[in-house]
Amino acid sequence: MNFTFSTTASAVSGYSPFTIVFKPSSIPLLAQQFLSKMVYQFPDQTVTYTNNFTNTPDETDCRTDVVYTLPQGTNTQIISISAFIGPAGFTPTVYTLSATNELQHFTTNPSIVSPNPYIFGEVHLIRSRAWGTDNTQMFLLETNNPNYLLVNYNG
Repeated sequence: MNFTFSTTASAVSGYSPFTIVFKPSSIPLLAQQFLSKMVYQFPDQTVTYTNNFTNTPDETDCRTDVVYTLPQGTNTQIISISAFIGPAGFTPTVYTLSATNELQHFTTNPSIVSPNPYIFGEVHLIRSRAWGTDNTQMFLLETNNPNYLLVNYNG
């Protein structure tokens, strides 16, 4: 998903892994203004980029795109971006993004014409086992598209 800084407060959601590309080049600037610094406050880290004032910005320049993948989980994460706009950029413009990482379905439902996004094309139960007084269980599954051998153990 591309975040283009069109509004200071917005909400988005996407299927895991949910990757957001922040496009600081789309921040509206007046004739003599420039981006001085960008501070990204992600759920797991804070990253600061400054303007290197060259014609070819590198990966540490605040004018380059920033790619971020939300941590796993279905809860909503708040991302705050502070854009310092020069020449007198002492007070930043703060953009707040509320991003929800939605989990995909485990597999597709063949009876639905347009299935929801899913992780595996097919899942087959190879073996199951339950034992003990506390009903310990183990399931052995194989998948295709992509191919994996999954073990589910709750002991």
